[in-house]
Amino acid sequence: MAPYDEQWKRLRRFTMSTLRSFGMGRDIMEERVMTECHYFCAALEEKADHPFDLTDLLHNAVSNIICTMALGKRFEYGDPTFLRLMAGMERGTELFVKAHVLNIYPMLRFFPGFRSLYKEWINVTVEGQTVHNYMINLAEEQTEETKDTAADNIIDAFSRHAELNAGSLLDESLPHLLTDLFGAGTKTTANTLRWGLLYLMTNPDIQTKVQAELDEVVGRDRPPALSDKASLPYTEATILEMQRI
Repeated sequence: MAPYDEQWKRLRRFTMSTLRSFGMGRDIMEERVMTECHYFCAALEEKADHPFDLTDLLHNAVSNIICTMALGKRFEYGDPTFLRLMAGMERGTELFVKAHVLNIYPMLRFFPGFRSLYKEWINVTVEGQTVHNYMINLAEEQTEETKDTAADNIIDAFSRHAELNAGSLLDESLPHLLTDLFGAGTKTTANTLRWGLLYLMTNPDIQTKVQAELDEVVGRDRPPALSDKASLPYTEATILEMQRI
């Protein structure tokens, strides 16, 4: 069982208050999403002449939004470090589902069929430590670079909270917190977007109605904004239906 003790409660309170202050459910977050959408659409246009799988592109875009909030920076989609981090987290998530049985029945690692799974799980664990170390180094660099400015990301906020409240947050909690944000926030959101796009592709009549409403209310000279929500009932209903299915 996870230790839901006072330390866990303090970390949870810190995380929720910090996410709210950095824009969760506010205009600040909308700006970050719209900025990343600009890069995402530009990347889509580069691939417009041939079929492609947009899984990685979606994952990278969603992860970058989390990056701006957690790390205070975004990565180019082709950045080798970024791609390595994303690949490691993706594979770790997949293996966790498959190899979780080894945590329950460790003896299975000696049986045929489970040996290769166990070895791969160990390799991913080692790679996960690399990601962990990268998060620690990034946190140290970020703290040093921004110590004289207002905190605008989770790394800064964590460091300053720890300084003002000695012993309230453990240093080793930060890389785990960052990894959890990426692991929990990327795959769920990106998969929802993939299903939504598939839904529109298989229902072109709905896609046409959504585009018509967007053209009428928003036009083609700017992206839609949250302030347009009240004037886009069909688009909102379509998004809600995507989330339902």
